[in-house]
Amino acid sequence: MDETLKIRNTPIIRFLKEYDPDFRIKDNVIYAEKAFVVNSILLWCEKALKKKKLNKKQLGVHYQYLKKYLKGEVDMFWQNGEIAVRLIVPMKEKE
Repeated sequence: MDETLKIRNTPIIRFLKEYDPDFRIKDNVIYAEKAFVVNSILLWCEKALKKKKLNKKQLGVHYQYLKKYLKGEVDMFWQNGEIAVRLIVPMKEKE
């Protein structure tokens, strides 16, 4: 299988295709500004689930936050080795 096809069919790419409104592929270039954070969180969740440090309900919460992150509703980042989530409050327009 062509390497490009392998990459295009990975779980992270499928997740981004489904939930990231800015995700696109042009020629052999994948445009996904938030892919690094999403991938690192998904990998962490996978490891934590296997080690039983995360249950399926908690996993669902992380997935919901990831979807909100991709929509620009929250910011997600790593802080002291933990996943941090911050609500993004839209600025009010001046009247």
